[in-house]
Amino acid sequence: MTRFLKASYTKSANISQKSHVQLLASYLLNQKFVVHYGEATSDVKPTAAGVPQGSVLGPLLYLLYTADIPSTKNTTIATFADD
Repeated sequence: MTRFLKASYTKSANISQKSHVQLLASYLLNQKFVVHYGEATSDVKPTAAGVPQGSVLGPLLYLLYTADIPSTKNTTIATFADD
């Protein structure tokens, strides 16, 4: 079992930073959506922003996106995520 853990760690340690960026980009870019309402279905359209609904990375990406929202005195900031 130790060999498996060591091999798994070694393999993941060799993944380049570029690969991580490409993985994240593939997750966020070129996404499409469609709306179903009753019997009607819209055309497929590209999304301009956001992450796939119900995604595992969604909450983490939301936290990263909202973590550096600037705040000033006498300002209230409210954020909302609906997933």
